[in-house]
Amino acid sequence: MARRRPPRLEDALYIGVRRYFLTICCDERRSVLRDPAAREVVLSQRRHTSSRFAFAIFAYCLMPDHVHLVVEGQADDSNCLEFVRTLKQKTAFAWKQRTGHRLWQKSFHDHILRETETTQGVVRYVLENPVRAKLLRSPAEFAHSGSLLYDPAAYSSGRLGTRQSLRTLARSEGSALQTAPSKRHHRTVCGSYGSSSSRSSSTVSVMSSAAIA
Repeated sequence: MARRRPPRLEDALYIGVRRYFLTICCDERRSVLRDPAAREVVLSQRRHTSSRFAFAIFAYCLMPDHVHLVVEGQADDSNCLEFVRTLKQKTAFAWKQRTGHRLWQKSFHDHILRETETTQGVVRYVLENPVRAKLLRSPAEFAHSGSLLYDPAAYSSGRLGTRQSLRTLARSEGSALQTAPSKRHHRTVCGSYGSSSSRSSSTVSVMSSAAIA
């Protein structure tokens, strides 16, 4: 039986200067991203696509069977749906040409960050994902994650450090956030937040799931 796709929000809510927590899962939850070639395809297109659609990458984490991204639109016409759609299409095409196999599920999960939520907390969640999955003991040891805003190695102080050289820091925390509707949908995201051997579900609060063909 086909997996039901939850409805997404109005398209207008995905345009402009907003911040998002995104999760994109591999097809059938296969651990495709254990393959260095697959990771390189994703990282290369991430850089190109984020620049094309004017999105800043606050944090990313390539787990074996899914990808987390914390991003922010940098222009009034930044379109999150088009950003993710293009990222998925480009990477999926490259992987299909290389291996003959599908790369992604047909949907992605998104959470529009609200003014009451700190971006730093979401970034910490993303960077600590490999530790929770028991892949290693420290986020700094994981080679397939990173941040352009926060210093992943600065955990000794009990909070993420910041890269003071970035102009993004000139804005106060949450200044670019715009209020999203108060109604939320709670969905189970991708089943596993750990290694491919762990199939336990992990539920997070998401605003919607946008269906991508």
